Amino acid sequence: MNKIIKENTFEINDKKYIILGIKNAVVNNEIFQLNKKFEFQMINADYIATIEHIKHAILQAMTKKNISNNFWVEILVRASATRQIATAIKLLGAKSGDVCLICNDEETANIIIDKIGGIVQKNSVEFLDVPNDVNNEKFKKIVELYGLKNVNSSKELVKRVLEEIAIIECKV
Repeated sequence: MNKIIKENTFEINDKKYIILGIKNAVVNNEIFQLNKKFEFQMINADYIATIEHIKHAILQAMTKKNISNNFWVEILVRASATRQIATAIKLLGAKSGDVCLICNDEETANIIIDKIGGIVQKNSVEFLDVPNDVNNEKFKKIVELYGLKNVNSSKELVKRVLEEIAIIECKV
């Protein structure tokens, strides 16, 4: 497990983040009580366009004026491209199924993985990437969630999602 964690650790703005894709996780309310002891965020992986989507949300959470007073909630808010915490939770909050786990340390990653089970993917980048197929279910879900029009490739989809995240600074 530690090898997978190390291979899915990324440096963003001089700070290390573990970003894991976990298939068939069991998410219940008990897991969110761990937010009081451990720093992490889980996001519904069905709506993540690419690992760059997560990295961009983390960078925005680090560098922009906060919407939430909790950094880990800020990542969720940024990834959802909304200014409302309740809406962000509704849109991208983790549910049982495929999730993206974001944290800073191996201990937290291992504790969360033990609680939610599932299959930790060896390559989070590959696991999170949306297929380049406009008829793919994940592709369609992301287009609908962000209200995008005329998106014809995964590259264009990712670009537009990152733009949606960036422009929340302009929304009041």
